[in-house]
Amino acid sequence: MVPAGWTQRPGGSRGALEQPSRRQIYAQILAPFKPDNGDLLSALHAVQDRFGWVDREGVDAVSRKLRLNASVVFGALSYYAEFRTSPPARLTVQWCSGPACRLKGGDDVRRAFETVLGLGMEQVSADGALGLHVQQCDGSCESAPCVWMLRTDEGEPHGPYASLEHHRGEVVGPLTVSSAIGLARSLAAERGETGT
Repeated sequence: MVPAGWTQRPGGSRGALEQPSRRQIYAQILAPFKPDNGDLLSALHAVQDRFGWVDREGVDAVSRKLRLNASVVFGALSYYAEFRTSPPARLTVQWCSGPACRLKGGDDVRRAFETVLGLGMEQVSADGALGLHVQQCDGSCESAPCVWMLRTDEGEPHGPYASLEHHRGEVVGPLTVSSAIGLARSLAAERGETGT
C-alpha cells in the first residue's frame, strides 16, 4: 500500500517509494483555493495546519496559487497573531491579549511567564521545547485571565472540543500571578530548569 501523496518508482510492487516534494505538497494543500475568491486567509491556515507555521516557501506557494504579490500574502500573515512565521515550540504558552484578560490582571500574568521562563513573547527556547506567544482573544473570557497550552508533540486532541483545541490548545485559567508563577516553574522543571 502506497501512503497518500507518495508515488511508487517504476518497478512495480518492489519499486521504492518516493516522498512528494514540498512543491507537490503545497500543490495538494492549496488545490481547493482559487484566485480572486477571498481565499487568502483560508490558504494560509491550510499551510499552517500542515506544517505548523508558514515559511518563505509557503508565502511563495500561496502567492503563486492565488496570483497575489508575495508582499500582500506576507502582510496578511504578519498582521494576524494566530499565524506563525517560525516553527512552533513543542509546547507554546499562548497568552491572551484580549480586554477581559487584561482588565483582570493578564499583563501581570504575562510578566510572570516571561520572567520565570526567561523568554519574551514570540520567543522559543533554544531546545525548541517551550515558547511564548501573544494570542488574540477567542472568547474564553469566563476563564480570564487565561493562557492556552498548545502542544505539538502529543498528536491530535480528542473529545468534544478537539477541533478548537487543535488550533488554540487547552485553556488554563483563571490565573493569578501566583498560579502563573507556579505553572511557569512546573514547565521549567519539566525541561530540567530551575525557574526564577
